[in-house]
Amino acid sequence: CGKTFATSAHLKYHTRTHTGEKPFMCSFEGCGRTFTSSGHLKYHQGTHSGEKPFKCQHPGCNRVFAWPAHLKYHMKTHLGDRPYKCSYEGCGKSFYVLQRLNVHARTHTGERPYTCQVDDCMKSFTTAGNLKNHMRIHTGRERPYRCPFVNCRRSFTEHSSLRKHKLTHTGEKPYSCSICGKTFSQSGSRNAHQRRHSFSPRHYECDYGGGCGKTFATSAHLKYHTRTHTGEKPFMCSFEGCGRTFTSSGHLKYHQGTHSGEKPFKCQHSGCNRVCYICIHTGERPYRCPFVNCRRSFTEHSSLRKHELTHTGEKPYSCSICGKTFSQSGSRNAHQRRHS
Repeated sequence: CGKTFATSAHLKYHTRTHTGEKPFMCSFEGCGRTFTSSGHLKYHQGTHSGEKPFKCQHPGCNRVFAWPAHLKYHMKTHLGDRPYKCSYEGCGKSFYVLQRLNVHARTHTGERPYTCQVDDCMKSFTTAGNLKNHMRIHTGRERPYRCPFVNCRRSFTEHSSLRKHKLTHTGEKPYSCSICGKTFSQSGSRNAHQRRHSFSPRHYECDYGGGCGKTFATSAHLKYHTRTHTGEKPFMCSFEGCGRTFTSSGHLKYHQGTHSGEKPFKCQHSGCNRVCYICIHTGERPYRCPFVNCRRSFTEHSSLRKHELTHTGEKPYSCSICGKTFSQSGSRNAHQRRHS
């Protein structure tokens, strides 16, 4: 290897990257995760106990973290420093840490270096974390993170998902827009909101098959659209006997609710027990079209998603018999019934 270290302890720790040895095991019931150092074990155990000893010192920020690396990463959001820029033409994204840039680059290259070796599964993933979550399908520990709030029985495959879910109980909105100050419960929602302040014309163009030519506002929309050409549906339902596949994790999540019967979004309006209907009472239309010069708004995110297809021209639903494409699944289903 040839690497040199200042202390024998650092050498010993480095050697474990070659041997794969992880001698420090978590003693919490049902966990059993192992680590290369006692320090990493200690930080990990904080995820069970809820301990977060690393506090942000930035004025007005009360965020706390279980890991010092997470605090260090968070501090860069205050500095606005994104030194790692994507070099792919037309992308322009930049990141706080090099690791995030490396993971992002795989959306351009298609690289999936982490492969499941269980029972010849061979599914591959862009990150080790995604592989780890997938492995729970094989091990049976599919949703190990349970919500601790009374009368809530929800559980999750990832600790980060549990953390986001807890915000629905506490009402906390720790992420604020640096432009207008609006607060959000999730960083992704805040980031999407901030992009709308400086929304630019669509510039991600589909070149599938030598020239589809459709353009999209984000690389994520382009990636999703490309699957209408390839037929790729990488997200599979893990419920026994189902096996349905979907083009996005969001569609899979909604589908899984048909198995569990889960309807977590309850209307709080007096005397109403419906789900997802609160906007009918308030008249609120919180989902606004982000496209330039369009002022349409909607009561449901699904309605906005359908409306956006009128801008993009995307027709993601294809007839399995003749191949004709449609912008809405209902239109495709009605068309297919005419074949029979």
